Amino acid sequence: MSEDLSLDASLLINQLVFDIRNFVVNTETNPHKLALECNLSPSTLRYMFEEKWNPRYDTLLAVSRHIASNSVYGKTPVAYNSQTSWGSPSVDME
Repeated sequence: MSEDLSLDASLLINQLVFDIRNFVVNTETNPHKLALECNLSPSTLRYMFEEKWNPRYDTLLAVSRHIASNSVYGKTPVAYNSQTSWGSPSVDME
């Protein structure tokens, strides 16, 4: 039972990370600006496109809520862009 909950939590976190990355890429949002808009430290999303990014759950929740309340992406699923490479984002990181 606890393994099922752990798997569910892992899937949820992976989905949130995926959705946030898609939002940033598809809307060409600056991660620094997005972090500030979510009342987070400006550098919180600095490594969001790197494999080592390990955000806290409250960070994911804050960004997800911001996206949901301030964009059409919060109302419809973000389309998957098969051309996206998380290692080399097409977004200005400054």
